[in-house]
Amino acid sequence: MKKVKGLLILWVAAGLISCDSKPTENESIEVEMEQVADHQSPIALNENNEKWTVNEEMKPFVNEGVRLVNDFLESNDEDFETLIQKLNEQNSQLIESCTMTGRSHDELHKWLHPHLEVVKKIGEAQNPNEAKEVVEAVKLSYQVYDEYFQ
Repeated sequence: MKKVKGLLILWVAAGLISCDSKPTENESIEVEMEQVADHQSPIALNENNEKWTVNEEMKPFVNEGVRLVNDFLESNDEDFETLIQKLNEQNSQLIESCTMTGRSHDELHKWLHPHLEVVKKIGEAQNPNEAKEVVEAVKLSYQVYDEYFQ
């Protein structure tokens, strides 16, 4: 059931991203999301049906990303460019601090690659309303992370 919920959240995020876009852009976004889905299986919990442990060095960057998104949405900020820069900085530091190996690392990448794509879509939004919907999708992405990783 958790696998279905995770996929549903990513599917909803993809739908939010495509709102208010031109048909050709919607088709492009749908194709990108399908390509991501086609090349990976859903995120899974570990063999004990528990969350994967993420190395301590990475956690501050995820937590800061969550804080940035929540603060941005709560404040009704519209400086999307600054948010993108800050999220990209956190994502870069997250990647640089990764010392994970094995299956936990593989499962994390099933979350990370779509997450990076959603963050990128903020800058591709055609208007502030669309950009805010994509920021909401980033928030959902962090919720997916929280469901599978500790």
